[in-house]
Amino acid sequence: MRIFNIILILFISVNSFSADRLFVKADSLFQENNIDEAISLYQEILDKNMESSELYYNIGICYFQIEEFKKSKSYFQKSLVLNPKSAIVKDRISQCNLKLNKKEPPKLFYTIW
Repeated sequence: MRIFNIILILFISVNSFSADRLFVKADSLFQENNIDEAISLYQEILDKNMESSELYYNIGICYFQIEEFKKSKSYFQKSLVLNPKSAIVKDRISQCNLKLNKKEPPKLFYTIW
């Protein structure tokens, strides 16, 4: 039983360490403007059942950069659930709402007429 516990602890540690490396690599890809690759690495971390407010926030930023505001907003909301006091996430959600509700300005009546 002891050997099983040690193996389990080692497996969890290695899995966590690999997720940290993926997170750092995804951040560097984002900095290099490789948004699609960064998103796929962030998704890989989520596939390993690891989540954090920062992870969801970073995915939201990636989608915001490629102007997919609905997806961006949903990831910001997930980040806000994990960290409800984050003012920057609330601001990003507001920005997404502005982008999603952006309408064409009304035309002046005399230009239509």
